[in-house]
Amino acid sequence: MAVPEIIERLDVFTETGALISELLNINTSTKLSGIRNLLLGAEKIEELVGSNFVFLKKHAPISNKQEEFVALCRVVENGKDAKAKFLYLRLTDKLTCKDGSAVPCPYSAEEIQLSEGIEREKRTYWNKRIQDFARDLHEQRRTKHEVYGIIDVEWVHKKSDLLKVMYDKAIRFLGEKDMELSVSQSQTSSKANTKSKFVCREMELAKNYEELCKAEFELKTCYQKIEDIHAKKKDFDVSNKSEKTKWSRKLEELEMAFDKHFTKSKQQQAALLKCLQVVDKAKSMTLSNEMPCTDLTADVDETIDEEDVEKIANDIKNDYFVEEMCESD
Repeated sequence: MAVPEIIERLDVFTETGALISELLNINTSTKLSGIRNLLLGAEKIEELVGSNFVFLKKHAPISNKQEEFVALCRVVENGKDAKAKFLYLRLTDKLTCKDGSAVPCPYSAEEIQLSEGIEREKRTYWNKRIQDFARDLHEQRRTKHEVYGIIDVEWVHKKSDLLKVMYDKAIRFLGEKDMELSVSQSQTSSKANTKSKFVCREMELAKNYEELCKAEFELKTCYQKIEDIHAKKKDFDVSNKSEKTKWSRKLEELEMAFDKHFTKSKQQQAALLKCLQVVDKAKSMTLSNEMPCTDLTADVDETIDEEDVEKIANDIKNDYFVEEMCESD
């Protein structure tokens, strides 16, 4: 076993010989995953912007999983300068699937920078997951259709998690404002005959949140049933046509149900997000003293109109661009 040592200067090159970065005082026992973090965490490296990369050992790529346990000493090469050593990597901004199709990151750095909120999270997530697939040689065995399908489902679950965090913050804000209103009313000896609009807003949010949780539960349950069938495929008697037909129909039914639950989840996400944006806008105006507290209780039409429906439809279409992109190859 090689004795760990400190490399005073590690020169990182592309396989074509272009110098990417110089890392100082690096321990040879550092795993390649740690080196990756150092490179990505360093100052902006122009060659790495919008690109993915894999480490090389004698021109052979090292998979993402291997990076977790392969130490730098296993791949580093000696240079002419005794104090410096070389490390090579291959730049790739596309994922090449088993069907030969190339999958580029769907969003440019500029598109991500110009977006905000949930949309920025989405674009960043999609690009990162494409890069994850490109790094993992095992995942490169999938088709483009499979890659986009997997990421699309993952994003819907992640978006729900983000919305739940936003929901918790909104509920706390509304609770604080309702308390302030109650104190104000008690000091002025005025009594509210009905629930405050803050409480009503909480109830509306809670209803949308509950609907989203229900849709998420149905989606995950359906997905698990599909996974169970795929897991049992090896036990199917392929010679028994009756049994094969039975399970094929069951799988087809579940996949159709999954599509419905998937669309329902996106619709509920859009409805909850709209309510949250109303609260967030009110919160921002309160903090900037642009709107008095009492005006925050003004009625807001939170029904989904034709414009909202079109926006939801476009969002679903954008997230479902798997078919269109696959057919364009």
